[in-house]
Amino acid sequence: MSDAADRMLWARSALRIHCPHARRDVFVDGLVGDNAIALHRLFLVPARSPGPGGRVVDVAARRSLPLSPGSVLLLPSSRRYRFEFAPGLHLIGYHFRIEVVPGRDVLGDAVRFQRVAGDHALLERTWRAFAGTDMGSWLTTEGVLRSELAALVQPSWAAVEAAVLAQRRWGAVLADLERAGARRAVAGCARRIGMTREGFSRKFQRDLGISPSAWLSRRLADRATELLLYTDRPLASIAEELGFSDAFALSKLVKRVTGQNPSGIRAIRATLPSRRA
Repeated sequence: MSDAADRMLWARSALRIHCPHARRDVFVDGLVGDNAIALHRLFLVPARSPGPGGRVVDVAARRSLPLSPGSVLLLPSSRRYRFEFAPGLHLIGYHFRIEVVPGRDVLGDAVRFQRVAGDHALLERTWRAFAGTDMGSWLTTEGVLRSELAALVQPSWAAVEAAVLAQRRWGAVLADLERAGARRAVAGCARRIGMTREGFSRKFQRDLGISPSAWLSRRLADRATELLLYTDRPLASIAEELGFSDAFALSKLVKRVTGQNPSGIRAIRATLPSRRA
């Protein structure tokens, strides 16, 4: 087997697309707002969308891209954007990261704020697929995310290889950190392996490219999102399990990391195939 084929098989076993938000929306009254979240975003505007569509502004760079019908926009994570959606805008949105170590994105600087023309037939097929409940519809929506990323992003294999090595080196520590939840998890984890919090944080940042507190915030938001989507448990119960002082503290973290309130995430449950069958 060739080196290229070996690498493809290896990548399939190591890489995972984490995409807690993928849906279509019609903004009847438009929308104006801004936020910054720890996930990349891919916006697809089908040609059926009426009017000018609106725009997305990268606040720090003072650069804007139009949301015109038939376009595709890619937004890097952790940057503040201003959204100016015109009334009637039809939008497909994916919030995602590609990871080996859960919570750590491998795309990094490969993701740029950009807009390209989309394939009108593909955008229309994707719009219809989001209304479907069958496996074919799900495969279509998943496949579009991957195909668009293939056209827009060229990450290096070196970043993936570094993430695999970091996962092997830090896997047990990450599991311990996640089990501890929000209750002084970083200090406790450092103490259990015989390090100061400061030394632990420096080594973690050097090897994984993210601080332990930022990594834990992402993982706790991931777990909260899964529980909100796939269980009926009250927010207070989820907050207690994850080590938060109350539901409000968890709600703030989920909003900061994902850009959505827990109530909005829970409302998505009604659109899941298992809930509509």
